[in-house]
Amino acid sequence: EGAAEAEEGSADSSASATSAFFAALASAVEVRAEQFNAQGLANLAWAFASVGGAPAPVFEALHVAILPKLREFTGQGLANVAWAFATAGHARALFGPLSSELLSRLDALRAKELAITAWAYATAGVVDAPLFDAIARLATRRLGDFSCQGLANLAW
Repeated sequence: EGAAEAEEGSADSSASATSAFFAALASAVEVRAEQFNAQGLANLAWAFASVGGAPAPVFEALHVAILPKLREFTGQGLANVAWAFATAGHARALFGPLSSELLSRLDALRAKELAITAWAYATAGVVDAPLFDAIARLATRRLGDFSCQGLANLAW
């Protein structure tokens, strides 16, 4: 029993330390978001979404920092940003400019990136007919490139 209590206490302490870290990171990101490069911004958005989100000001700071750097993102970075903002419920303002960037280089995106992007837009409830049509046309030509999960995400 003592070992189980110690393990539970250790887990509580670890969760508390993780929460404290993400709270401190959120504060730092709010102040310094514009100093991060595209990869760093994508990683931060993904991390915050993966742990259940962050306060709205953090995603607003990420949004402001991402916009002027959209051309610097890789295809995976764009897909990850779309996924993160959709997952965290902060997609609406970012998805217009993101759509333009995606459309400008859609042919270069890998199947997984297309599937994640389609899922993110659908999850966020953002209807972008030109983007969806372009993804559908491209995906139709490249169906063999998609995993089963990717195909399911496209159908979402």
